[in-house]
Amino acid sequence: MPPTVQISEANPADFAETLARLEADIFNDDPICCYGFGPDRGSPDKLAKRAEELREISDDCRIRMNKAVTSDGAVVGASYWKFFPESWDALAGDKGSDSKWPEGANVELCEAVFGASDENRKRTMTGKAYALCNIMVVVPEYQRMGIGTMLMKDALKVVDEAGMPAWLGASEKGLGLYLKSDFRVDQVIEIDMTKYGGNTIEKQTCMIRPARRSS
Repeated sequence: MPPTVQISEANPADFAETLARLEADIFNDDPICCYGFGPDRGSPDKLAKRAEELREISDDCRIRMNKAVTSDGAVVGASYWKFFPESWDALAGDKGSDSKWPEGANVELCEAVFGASDENRKRTMTGKAYALCNIMVVVPEYQRMGIGTMLMKDALKVVDEAGMPAWLGASEKGLGLYLKSDFRVDQVIEIDMTKYGGNTIEKQTCMIRPARRSS
């Protein structure tokens, strides 16, 4: 029987550490994360730095974190969105490859995946007011129970109230949820992981949901 789950907004200052841990745990076996961010990607130091990034409040955008919590208080999912004004340059603040990625990261792989995704976002979103779905995670034992859909619907209410388009970079596991949520595929980036120590072909899908107004 599916668990009783409540979706609510989280305070970035209080929730960033939990979100950083969820993200690291859920993507622990993902080939891109394994080879892109190295064996110490879940270390206390790296998690602390990631949490600091997540809780950083920018004057140029609005942040919204949502959490999915069971009736016994367990956090089983979360999302992290940014809302940008029309004047926003989609990649403003980027200072080059070496400073964009965590210490010890495989810069070449990060550029091939996330750098290429950023270029798509720059091409499609610069000059527009838009929403960026930065993180969408559900712990494995609670997946396929509708929790991801609940998180997405809650966030998209805010997006639609603002009349904004939305952009995200999807892993293959998340693709079905995003297609159901009316995102469309703009670009598929294929990564040959044999170049970086792996043995698979991974895909990162850049997706856009057109703007709509809630009725």
